Amino acid sequence: MSNTILKFGEKIFVIHLQGDTRRHFFGVVEECNGVLARVTGRVFSPDGHNKEFRSRDQPRTRIIPLSSSGVIVNILPTTVDLDKIKYTAVQGGKLHITDGTAWHLDISPT
Repeated sequence: MSNTILKFGEKIFVIHLQGDTRRHFFGVVEECNGVLARVTGRVFSPDGHNKEFRSRDQPRTRIIPLSSSGVIVNILPTTVDLDKIKYTAVQGGKLHITDGTAWHLDISPT
């Protein structure tokens, strides 16, 4: 029996809450030991000037603390193309993440 909550190869979207700042990370699980996950992907940080999220150029490998209260982990469908992730504003002031297909995730604060 495995004690890991995440599986090798799963795609995840992680929100790191740091005070008023939110950083987003999209990646693929490489390893998980139950409380820590090793994930490779891309960081998206808020652009303070126009309130958009911008991707960092280089892929990164991060250790994600799954038991931290400042970390929210979302499992993404296997069909999501992480290289095509973009943020879109929709009617009513909502913010969606999409890969350009019919899939989207509403990440509006309310």
